[in-house]
Amino acid sequence: MQTLAEMCEALQKRVSNKTDALIMAAAVSDYKPKTVSGEKVKKDASDWEISLESTIDILETIQMDVGVKVGFAAESTSIIQNALEKFSRKNLDLIIANDISDPQSGFGSDTNKVWIIDRDKKVQ
Repeated sequence: MQTLAEMCEALQKRVSNKTDALIMAAAVSDYKPKTVSGEKVKKDASDWEISLESTIDILETIQMDVGVKVGFAAESTSIIQNALEKFSRKNLDLIIANDISDPQSGFGSDTNKVWIIDRDKKVQ
């Protein structure tokens, strides 16, 4: 597998009505370049701008009739509010939200502090 689309396709083939749980830890990438060069781009004196487009959201596309669907929300602002929005949009059973702006938790840290939100929207 080399692309997000290939990863999504492979996962969709493997998730079935016999799947007990789907736990997705993080997005591969939220954006990708709109255009891709098939060859090396030569350096010159001009400046570059790269246009990006949204990628597909694998967890959002996976439909499960049974089992538990768990997602993660790495947030820097409005942690609970943003996690609840993802929870609803992705039709999850559980979401784990963490504050990535806290230097004592999350990215670049050996520790993590999370909020767990369940189907009843109970936050722990």
